[in-house]
Amino acid sequence: MAEPVITMVDKKAGKGTYHAYYVEGDPRLDAKTELPSISTIAKHADTGGPGLLTWAAKLAVKHNDATAHETVGGEAIAIGSELHNNINEFIATGEQPTDASPLFGVWYSSLNERGVTWWASEKMVYNGQDKYAGTCDAIGYLDGVETLFDWKTTDEFSYAEQPDGSIKKTRKYFQNNHTHAAQVAGYISAIQEMGPEFPDMPQPSQAIIVYVFKDTKRTQWMKVDLKKATKVFKACQAIYSVEHTKEKLYEVGVV
Repeated sequence: MAEPVITMVDKKAGKGTYHAYYVEGDPRLDAKTELPSISTIAKHADTGGPGLLTWAAKLAVKHNDATAHETVGGEAIAIGSELHNNINEFIATGEQPTDASPLFGVWYSSLNERGVTWWASEKMVYNGQDKYAGTCDAIGYLDGVETLFDWKTTDEFSYAEQPDGSIKKTRKYFQNNHTHAAQVAGYISAIQEMGPEFPDMPQPSQAIIVYVFKDTKRTQWMKVDLKKATKVFKACQAIYSVEHTKEKLYEVGVV
């Protein structure tokens, strides 16, 4: 029996785009029905909404532009995408990209003295039972242990202007980033559920988030507590399910 086939399509949503996933060959799923992405579900773990609004407002005042947050956010996404592309090329070819970004060098240096080998990068996965899908950054082995890897590009410090004009520098604490942890738990759950249909796929028993810091050109390797992260992801699924149901009810005019 042939393995199910996963495809991803970029779709427009407002001014941006999102990833829509489809699975063909799994009798539990309609091949024409869009599956939500793992990142869409995991974002419900984000408790920083008001903080994001404050950040956007400050940028608007600073640049005298109400859409300044879109420009800055877009630049950050572009930097992260470039690094992801560089890493994906390296894993696929075993060669460092000739036009790699400076952050690739930071990431590559962090591999020194770590026993890492790769199985695949940018691997699409899905959960046919819970009906969601996503693309994990990489699957490989860390010191021989099957491991899921996730790359995050961000700043190591937050910078806040004080009333006297000085800048307060505060180190971020990534151990409590529930969204990132929930996201990798979603990937792990999908891979486990795929196991019977994809016997050649490794079954990661651990997940590592590698933070690559733009401001300090450093990295932080963080091992995820999968037991706790899975609980958070399941809670996110419940929230997503309720919100998605409300959207459907609005569409048909019930509420």
